[in-house]
Amino acid sequence: MGLVRADSGFAVDGMLRLFEEKKISYIVAARVMQTMRRQLAGIKDWLEIDGDVATGEILYQATGWESPRRVVVVRQARREKQGGRFLLEVPGYTYSIYLTNLALPAVEVWRLYAGRADSENRIKELGEDFGMRGFALRDFWATEAAFRSLLLAYNLFGLFRQLVLGSLGAKTLSTLRFECVAIGAALGREGKKTVLRLALARPRRAWIEGLFSTITQITHPWKLRPLKS
Repeated sequence: MGLVRADSGFAVDGMLRLFEEKKISYIVAARVMQTMRRQLAGIKDWLEIDGDVATGEILYQATGWESPRRVVVVRQARREKQGGRFLLEVPGYTYSIYLTNLALPAVEVWRLYAGRADSENRIKELGEDFGMRGFALRDFWATEAAFRSLLLAYNLFGLFRQLVLGSLGAKTLSTLRFECVAIGAALGREGKKTVLRLALARPRRAWIEGLFSTITQITHPWKLRPLKS
């Protein structure tokens, strides 16, 4: 596991110690206690990223912690309808606050965590296109097997998007089902060769042929044996 990005529900000493003992890098949204709030308000060395955003950091040791941990702080000029914590000691700004064991610059920690927002899209796609939500089988391990099978299908689909389409998330499964899969087809013969004839309108043929051409150029780390007739 390369990196854990988690919300403030994971900002507890037991969970953070588990990450640290297993040498797992983490960025976890911090719970802002009163003692931390006072330290944040006292930060003087802000690094300005642009006119509205600045980063800072402190070492903070909560009650019960064996040692202090790095806290990365991102300060943004407050706007209407903008999320973030509002510190009464420093009005006019919102703050995003993260606990981390990474040694990266504060701004890079912030950007890494910001990528977590796209996880919601992946969860939504798993639920809507892969039927991940609302199923439970009689046996726990059967449910686990079904869950992992869906994840395997999703990862294979992700590889198809990445390697064949050249995109990580531009098209959903439901879109590609109609563009690439739900195509009328029939097996036929051309001399001694078996061919697959697709019912495609002429404007779409070039795009589909391009996909097949890309697939033939993909190298993979395994060898497939031809089926014996």
